[in-house]
Amino acid sequence: MASVPNPTVTYRIDEAGLAHDERLLGLFRLWQSKRRERPMPARADFGHEELQPWFGNLILLDVIDGGADYRYRLFGLVLATEAGFDMTGKLLSEYPLKDRLPHFREVFAQVLRDPVPALSEHDPGVSNVRRRRRLILPLAKDGRAVDMLMTANYAVDIVRKPDPYL
Repeated sequence: MASVPNPTVTYRIDEAGLAHDERLLGLFRLWQSKRRERPMPARADFGHEELQPWFGNLILLDVIDGGADYRYRLFGLVLATEAGFDMTGKLLSEYPLKDRLPHFREVFAQVLRDPVPALSEHDPGVSNVRRRRRLILPLAKDGRAVDMLMTANYAVDIVRKPDPYL
């Protein structure tokens, strides 16, 4: 099985590490503000209206059995459109691009072990996106044990189909 070409991951990402991407920086700052004195916030700390700027590019993953699998609670519409499939309600193990799973599992497992924000860039394996940048943020109802991951995902190298009207 092929591996994801040239993935990069930075764990313990901070504001300086996100300065190149205002979209991800904005979500990181919101996540930080919701933490208060806890290691991480809970999903319930975020109102839908607060997350609205990221909805199309947002993924919410429920952690199942300590990371044995993950369920996509939300798979943003922009992501579904770019990928050509929607994972909402499905398990990570059902992800159709199987060669991407080892990379996803490795990154998610590390964030479960050390629950701090991470930044990943990888080739998503879809025809119209060459590179995707992803901020992974841990969430926990009790503020300690990660029970959900929130990720914002943006294409940073898009291959557009020719416009037939031009």
